[in-house]
Amino acid sequence: DRRQRQMCIRDRNKTPIHTSPRYLWKDSLVVFEGYSVVTDNPAMLRAAKQDSSYFCEIYALKRNELIHSYFPKKEAAEFYVTNLEYVYQDTFCYYYGLDRTIYQLLPGEKKVRYRFDMGKYNRLQTMIDFYEEQKSGVLHEYLSLSMCNETDRYVIGKYDFKAKEYIFIYDKRTGITGCLLYTSPSPRDAHES
Repeated sequence: DRRQRQMCIRDRNKTPIHTSPRYLWKDSLVVFEGYSVVTDNPAMLRAAKQDSSYFCEIYALKRNELIHSYFPKKEAAEFYVTNLEYVYQDTFCYYYGLDRTIYQLLPGEKKVRYRFDMGKYNRLQTMIDFYEEQKSGVLHEYLSLSMCNETDRYVIGKYDFKAKEYIFIYDKRTGITGCLLYTSPSPRDAHES
């Protein structure tokens, strides 16, 4: 829109925002998340390794200024990783797929909240592996988190493994994790109810 472009041109000291807004956080910050390039093109992978942007950026709402950046994209350029976010009790939590950790993001710092131990499947999938898997149809043994959230007692999430989805529930009080195979209802089941 023309008015927005004029405002951006007039305000040259403001930081341009290149990603989509994800959360209004603590009434004074807007949190944005960016995504990495998914490609098997060697030239694009080289360019991604030079990317100076971040997966998670926090801007001052009133001043439209970048105030904090977390997780440089170039660190994860050659990997196919999933990053997720959620808010728990007014705390912004971010799962960074490169190191399999949920962080609590605070102004100017990040604190480890939970680390995931994927056991023998704790290796990361490279972009090349991802595209080979897509072309060949042969599924490799990688775990990929696709959803995560938290309550007072549990950390709950969903992960993908060999084209199947699983639900995990971590009990914060006991330290025990349970896993279930997730099966979505078939269209026939939906019509029967």
